[in-house]
Amino acid sequence: MIARKKLQKIAKTMYKNSFSGSYIDPKKVSRNLSIIAKEKPQGATKILTLYKQLVQRALSQEEIIVETPQKLASASEKDLLKRTGAKKLVYKLNPDLVFGAKITNGDWIWDQTLDARLKQSTIIGNR
Repeated sequence: MIARKKLQKIAKTMYKNSFSGSYIDPKKVSRNLSIIAKEKPQGATKILTLYKQLVQRALSQEEIIVETPQKLASASEKDLLKRTGAKKLVYKLNPDLVFGAKITNGDWIWDQTLDARLKQSTIIGNR
């Protein structure tokens, strides 16, 4: 049985080898997975689980999800990408939103929708 710290070290090494510049490279991820498949080390399932978590966290940072009732101007898109260092911007048009936007980048959420403002004011008003 391999110690958990050793499994984490292997997963982190694989993770570090998955980058091209500051972005995850799908070819390098594929190469890492094929190495594990060939070598079949003890604890491979745990290594792959840890590796998957690290890669998913990094990929979520590379993508910004913007939820609005209508599409933003292209100048706003460029500004968002520049400020966050993200690689990709994904729009989700939500007609249920009356006003505002909800922007998600990894675990960071900026919710300035009318619904969120109303909920926030009711919470503050109940104190």
